[in-house]
Amino acid sequence: MNGSISDDPYIQELDSAVKDARLNREWRSDYMIYSANYWDAVRDGRADGRRDGYKEGRAMGLEEGKAQGIVEGKAQGIAEMVWLLKESGKTVDEISSWCRLDPKDVLNILASEIKPVLS
Repeated sequence: MNGSISDDPYIQELDSAVKDARLNREWRSDYMIYSANYWDAVRDGRADGRRDGYKEGRAMGLEEGKAQGIVEGKAQGIAEMVWLLKESGKTVDEISSWCRLDPKDVLNILASEIKPVLS
């Protein structure tokens, strides 16, 4: 195996067939066309995969954003109710009862620096 071909008749026949294939212009042309088509298909497949991935990712992001918006909207509504009740003179215990919140949560809302925009 130091650059010489094996004495095995099958290996010699295979070596001859490879040399013939390399010299065959039609086979080389067919191979180049096949190779170009193959890599075009790979490139197109990757582009399709990216496009599908972007669509799926966007849909997932929209769903997550919607869910997060609902949670934040509910929290904002509760905070507004707590502040309205506090401004109308209700006690923490009354607010807690009306809003079905733990008194500690009511106090946390009232202690926050950010007061909800009340319209």
